[in-house]
Amino acid sequence: MKEMQDPNNHERFNKLRVPIRLNKRTYPYFGVVRCPKYPFLEKQNDILHEHWCSDANMCKMTEIFTNKYIDEF
Repeated sequence: MKEMQDPNNHERFNKLRVPIRLNKRTYPYFGVVRCPKYPFLEKQNDILHEHWCSDANMCKMTEIFTNKYIDEF
C-alpha cells in the first residue's frame, strides 16, 4: 500500500495490471473552519491595562482578603 501512494511507482503497477488503491483523505465531521485574523497583541494589551489586577487599590484589597482567609484556616 505504501508503494502505491508514490506516483513514481504507478507505471510499474499498471504494467503488472494491479489496480492502484489510494488512501482517501477524510475531513473532520463538522468540517474545517478558518480562523479570521485576530488582533491578538492589541487585545492582550487592552486586557493588561484594563484588567482589575492592574488597579493598585484592587490588588491591595485582594491581598487583604487573601490574608484574612489564610488566617482563618
